[in-house]
Amino acid sequence: MGFWDTLGKGLNYAAKKGEEMQNVRNQMECYDDETLFDYVHRRRGGTQLQRMMAAQILKDRGYGEQ
Repeated sequence: MGFWDTLGKGLNYAAKKGEEMQNVRNQMECYDDETLFDYVHRRRGGTQLQRMMAAQILKDRGYGEQ
């Protein structure tokens, strides 16, 4: 396996992960703020990716800024 094969596999993996992240974000953007806070504070369970996306969406909505 050469360098280009390894690079191709890495880029393919990154593309799949990026698509997964975008799908989770699209799904969660319709949630209200309280639901997103529940994800961030682990009251709803969820995956690490869901907690990260919930935090990012809340940040984009203006929470956490002085």
